Amino acid sequence: MNIIILAAGQSSRFPNTRPKYLLTAYDHRLMIEHCIECFDEVVNPKITIVILREHCREYQADLFLAEALPNINVLIIEEPTNGPTQTTQLAIQQLNITGPVYIKDCDTFIKFEKPITECNGVAVGRLNDYPCLYNVAAKSYVKADTNGIIQSVIEKQVVSNLFSVGGYQFRDADAFLQTADKLLAKPTQEIYLSNVIDSMIADGEIFEVVHTTNFEDVGTISDWIVFNRQHPVLFCDIDGVLVRNQSRYGKNKFGTAPEVLHSNVQTLLEQQTRGAQFIFTTARPSEYDVQTHAVLLDLGFTDYRLVSGINTTNRILINDFDFSNPFPTAEAINVKRNSEELERYFK
Repeated sequence: MNIIILAAGQSSRFPNTRPKYLLTAYDHRLMIEHCIECFDEVVNPKITIVILREHCREYQADLFLAEALPNINVLIIEEPTNGPTQTTQLAIQQLNITGPVYIKDCDTFIKFEKPITECNGVAVGRLNDYPCLYNVAAKSYVKADTNGIIQSVIEKQVVSNLFSVGGYQFRDADAFLQTADKLLAKPTQEIYLSNVIDSMIADGEIFEVVHTTNFEDVGTISDWIVFNRQHPVLFCDIDGVLVRNQSRYGKNKFGTAPEVLHSNVQTLLEQQTRGAQFIFTTARPSEYDVQTHAVLLDLGFTDYRLVSGINTTNRILINDFDFSNPFPTAEAINVKRNSEELERYFK
């Protein structure tokens, strides 16, 4: 299947940053890498990312993509277009695409409930599955019958429980071009892919609802920040926070069975479930690392880092910030030794 990723916009909702698709996520991957992850199960996908020439001149977009995604095709267009429909039109024409084609926005992340089939379709999410979705009125909505056949796609009006998640399938690229050419002949405003779909439906084409899960919208800088901050890095002391404080000497010394502070551990395990990464710090000498790892693993922590042998004194975290990861990027929680009050600091 030919897949076109639309990344030739101006990223106007991401001021003072690189083009949004080049931004680095919490896991060191680019936004565009998260975007195309939904096609991992597609057999032999032919993915093309469409970008602007100015992004190559000013931000090395072609170099970024060549290094991050060496097996992905990049189509560079010289000037901004009228919108997603014209960008898709240019891509289909320049790539000589025939047959099925899938069009995907670069700033939404999804998973398909079922494998993609060759059909006309719109990828959707169910509004009631995302109770925290805040920009509800800014999305486009799909009206469909009980068989999942789409009647219309309506921009920025909540007319159903199904909203578009930025994925559009066309069984025949030539059919898309015929309708797009007609709409773009005398455009009075930006032509959306939903306009093409509505016009094709009016001409008798059948479009189906394609259900998805795990929708993430990163279409604005604030969305992007929220997405990444769901996965904080927590630098956490061990003694006095996870277990009752132990020391080098005496009956309750390093290496002996610790007394677990269960409430604090549960609070941190909940953070781990939500996507937090842990770096555990401790004054325990590195010679106790085997025992320390055993304690952490037994408590349920996974994929963490351990930094041992650090000084028993105040600890200062220094971190940079910028527009895509704004101030503050370093925070601190001071919890009284051996208390089980950690939960209240995360509320």
